[in-house]
Amino acid sequence: MSPEDHPEWLAPHSQSWYERLARETGQYRYPWQSESDGPTADERFMSLLSE
Repeated sequence: MSPEDHPEWLAPHSQSWYERLARETGQYRYPWQSESDGPTADERFMSLLSE
């Protein structure tokens, strides 16, 4: 099953997605924090682009 098949799925960063985020958190921001011991997704992506 794909995430898009879930009845409550919203396209990331769409207007509806931000409206839900604001409704659930009371603000337009990401309240989540993550930590990684390795390179970030951005760093991996830039590395692939460099190759």
